[in-house]
Amino acid sequence: MNAAIKHYQTQQLAAGQPLDRILSLHGAGIKACQNNDALKVEKVLILLNKTLNRKSAQHNPITERLASVYAKFLYCNQQQDFPLLQSQLIKLRNAWQNLR
Repeated sequence: MNAAIKHYQTQQLAAGQPLDRILSLHGAGIKACQNNDALKVEKVLILLNKTLNRKSAQHNPITERLASVYAKFLYCNQQQDFPLLQSQLIKLRNAWQNLR
């Protein structure tokens, strides 16, 4: 990919709304699954895990549940079960889209 295009996309992702960033990451993960690109899937899952708000003073079960889901996704990626991982990422992305 052209370096200028990649830089532009990175800037757009960083400047966007949190939900847009999450949806973009899910889309990138789905595409990486389609390409059987385990390294890119891993990077996306790590970034998704970093989006979780663990600084909240209150115990947040949703954050814990998503962290668990992302850990399971990492395991699927290690097993290179891209069809399962892709279908689960699509379901999760669709759930996030319903929040709009």
